[in-house]
Amino acid sequence: MKKALVTLIACTAALCAAAQTPRVGIDAATAPDNRLLFTADIDGCGTFTVRLHFDRLENVSALDLTDGSTVTVATRGGLFYTLMPRDAARPAEATFTADWLQGALNATPDADAVYRLPFAAGSTALAETLTPAQAGLMRANVLDFRMWQFTLEADDDVYAMRRGTVIRIEGFGLTRTGGNTIVVEHADGTQASYTMLAEGSLQVACGDTVTPDTVLARAGRTADGSSCVQVALYRYVTNRKPLAFPQMIATTAYLDPTFMLPVGKGHLRDGKRIKARVTRALIGAEE
Repeated sequence: MKKALVTLIACTAALCAAAQTPRVGIDAATAPDNRLLFTADIDGCGTFTVRLHFDRLENVSALDLTDGSTVTVATRGGLFYTLMPRDAARPAEATFTADWLQGALNATPDADAVYRLPFAAGSTALAETLTPAQAGLMRANVLDFRMWQFTLEADDDVYAMRRGTVIRIEGFGLTRTGGNTIVVEHADGTQASYTMLAEGSLQVACGDTVTPDTVLARAGRTADGSSCVQVALYRYVTNRKPLAFPQMIATTAYLDPTFMLPVGKGHLRDGKRIKARVTRALIGAEE
């Protein structure tokens, strides 16, 4: 039986370097053995989490599923979920709605990961924490908000802090939403955002693999004429405020990363100038 309705809600609106909006199309089809197969047709980079809400289920073997049940599954496209028939002689049937976000849900951060500072080795920058308002974040559905701003010289290169895949690019003349921003997804499911980047300085494309010696772009200008980059590390966790934000799959949970500092590994201190240190081990990490 075909589904009655599929509703797609993009929880992170963005455009990639080819000026295409990340898109997830969900379809369901009955297999010859009467299983109901769910597939994701993805136009975008990285991991996507799909949420299926079943309005009606018929001849489904899963005892933990009833009308009104919800499941969430991470996928990079293709077959991602299957409903088995209770009676093998008849097809499993379902009507459902679906929505998605770009990223993994409830990923476990790598506690041993060490990040490079996002500017040239040997250079020094003032590190400051931003409030949600200073970062232009209007939504309250976040945990432990943390974003760092590094004051740099005009047109200084901005480097990837950790090995990962470029999954989203905003601005740079490609989009009309957001500022000039690059988002990188790491192997453990965390993401890093780099924003306040200079127009015309983009050095990567969606789908590119980056390492801690990859230049992403150059530092952009702030309203007061200084140059900087703003970075944040975060992951998505199951929505902690479903009553306040009933349509959202996830809460954004921010992390305080361990950086490679001049004296070794450690955490940044607000309002302090810090020199970037880069080692071969750091650049080659996760290879």
